[in-house]
Amino acid sequence: MACHQNLCPGCLVEVELRPTAYVRCGPCGAAVEVLTRPGSDVSFARALRGALRLAVGLPGLLLVFALAAAAAELDRQSSPLREGALLLWSAAAWLVGVAIVRTTAEGQVTLQGAPANAWPELVRPALLLAALTAPALAVPRTGFLGAGLVVLATPLLVPLALGVLSLRPLREALSPAAAIRRLRELGQDGARAVACVLAVWLFARMLGGLAEAPPTEVPGLWTKTLGALGAFSLFLVPRVLGLLVETRGEALDYPFRTARAVPVLPGARAEVRVPYQPPAARPRARPEPISLEETSAEEPFAPRGPKGT
Repeated sequence: MACHQNLCPGCLVEVELRPTAYVRCGPCGAAVEVLTRPGSDVSFARALRGALRLAVGLPGLLLVFALAAAAAELDRQSSPLREGALLLWSAAAWLVGVAIVRTTAEGQVTLQGAPANAWPELVRPALLLAALTAPALAVPRTGFLGAGLVVLATPLLVPLALGVLSLRPLREALSPAAAIRRLRELGQDGARAVACVLAVWLFARMLGGLAEAPPTEVPGLWTKTLGALGAFSLFLVPRVLGLLVETRGEALDYPFRTARAVPVLPGARAEVRVPYQPPAARPRARPEPISLEETSAEEPFAPRGPKGT
């Protein structure tokens, strides 16, 4: 920058040069390069207001409803068929869940923005997350014991899931020490994410417990409805994780695929926007005739003839 000053946002002027714009220094007018990072400039607490809007589109929403209805039917099967079927359902649900995390983190609104590399970015993380959450099938849905196990496991499962979603090496992603360090780096946002995921899991557990009630207490249609609603609510977990990755992906070393121009310093956007004014053309100098003065033979630099003439 020409004046070598540290600019606050009030000194920045955004010049609109369609179809783009650039930022210049208010005092001296020189162009300013604003440092940017990927992700979103919205805080995680504010982004949570849109957590109920799944970034799946209409086809993806129908797929989620179909998976929720299938979970309600599989939950009514007898053991051990029930556990095996629910484990396969968990892998399929996490496949959709990882796609929700990817599209949410990239700011997409449909599953069409899911990554094309299916195995490293979708299938492998989905299988790992299904294996991490598989012990939940053995947790009782009623009583304080099951609720206590969910409360104790959630603060560890959330950072482990973030490590898997950030495509960290397997040993680092599943390391409890790295998970605790990851949660500390996120600070209050990590605590909010854990609280939201815990609330969703407890809500789904409560609906699952009601679905297991005897037919004399809860009608069969209501049992299926409650089971499907509980399974549907589980898809809010990847939505919350996706919002956390979108807002704090830099702290997680998340590999963003699309670079969005988000200022590194909060509020480092220009407060003034002016239209582009091309520089005024310089007036052209009027041509003037060149006058030549005659020189006489008496002048010292006048040409002379041969000697004696």
